[in-house]
Amino acid sequence: MKTGQKTAASAILGLAFGGVSTLALANDGNAVVRNTFDAVSNLVNTNPTERIAVAQDDNSVSASGQPVIEIANTTGNDNTNSVASTVVDAYQANEGTQLGDDLGAIIDSSVTDPAAAAQALAAITPDQVVVQNNVAIQQVNLGSGIVTDHMTDSRGSGATVETGFKSSLLFKQATGGGASADEQFGKFSTFMNMKYANNTQDANNYTTGYATKDWYLTLGADYRLSPNLITGLLANMSQGSTDYNRDKGTMDSNGWGIGSYGTYYWDNGGFVEGIVGYNNNNYDLKRKIAYSLAANDTMVTVNQIAKSSPDAKIFYASIGGGYAIDRQAFTMTPKLSFNYLKNAVDDYQERMSNPDAPGGSLAMTYTDQTYTSLTSKLGVMVAKAISTGTGVLVPQMSVDWVHEFDNDQQRLDAALLNDVSNTPLPIMTAKPDRNYFDLGLGLSGQFAQGRSGFVAVNTLLGCEDTDNYTITGGFRMEF
Repeated sequence: MKTGQKTAASAILGLAFGGVSTLALANDGNAVVRNTFDAVSNLVNTNPTERIAVAQDDNSVSASGQPVIEIANTTGNDNTNSVASTVVDAYQANEGTQLGDDLGAIIDSSVTDPAAAAQALAAITPDQVVVQNNVAIQQVNLGSGIVTDHMTDSRGSGATVETGFKSSLLFKQATGGGASADEQFGKFSTFMNMKYANNTQDANNYTTGYATKDWYLTLGADYRLSPNLITGLLANMSQGSTDYNRDKGTMDSNGWGIGSYGTYYWDNGGFVEGIVGYNNNNYDLKRKIAYSLAANDTMVTVNQIAKSSPDAKIFYASIGGGYAIDRQAFTMTPKLSFNYLKNAVDDYQERMSNPDAPGGSLAMTYTDQTYTSLTSKLGVMVAKAISTGTGVLVPQMSVDWVHEFDNDQQRLDAALLNDVSNTPLPIMTAKPDRNYFDLGLGLSGQFAQGRSGFVAVNTLLGCEDTDNYTITGGFRMEF
């Protein structure tokens, strides 16, 4: 909104809305024009639901449209409502600066072209940043699932007829006999697993939606301290990409991590297992801000990329147990686990692709964020051993009920980087799914010389506005 001329305006807006006066009078001797911002701001603060607009000519002010906050309500995004409030408040503190001009253009357009103003408000809403925590949780779940599968494989391949562990009966029945402990397994083993995940989030009240694709590689080695106790170490690498709906940009993620795990099983089929680990994630976020609008009879086109590179540190732990029940060639394994995650994202700032062009002042700054998640996972796996000429194949199916105790809806504190008043801009994450199901189908195989491998497909059921599936494959060797 330009303010190059001194203004003269009547109090008609204030009289029209409960007597609130927004009179600002100035005379340069030749012409008088209006300054609409104070009128819009005061009306918004007094009653945000009132519909107003101001039509400009050289001499007068008249009511004819909607204010910025009312327009934001039409976008269906609660975070855009927060942006609208910040635009109104920050404009007043930054009038006469580049930021004031960028915000003022949106305010002017809300009078003359509400649709364009709504597009601009949606474009500058930084709801893309809420994805980082979702990516971190997904990566940890991928890694934990890989290690859990490996421990299941280790218990099955390492058990012997002499130990009486229930899963060993499955392999004995399939192969037609038993073997000595020395012939059946070694004390040391290594494994490599690869996992691919695809997740699609539809638009809701807090995000315009996105699609993520992640790859997760895990390498590990473990040692059998006793016939029933296995401990190991792991290292992982992850890489992912996110595309935001409505052409709002992209995010790439890269991470690494380390961890340890262990499992102990009893002769009657019971077992316990645990995982603890640390991940470090780096994000490359490119938030696209693009819109066009008319302000003061001038067409303003904004085409910016707000770049940022936040880092995150993730701690996670899981403990669980179960019981393997064998019925001839079938094994049914009920399991229960509790899983904790803490994700700490450092504070960071955005960099605009063209700071001197329109919209170049709209970079954001974000405070550090901490997210926590505590879930329980209760389910059952059913498997059947099938003997072949080369080994034992085990098709299996699993169903788990996942309940989220924590990971409440979070507030992320942001602000316009160039705002001298540092007006707060709260961004809310979506409400988490409290209950959903993890359905899995897989095939594993045990072969000669301590070799084994598996492939599995999983999908989540019951998640609101979300579609998710993963594909996992890996192999293991004993020495």
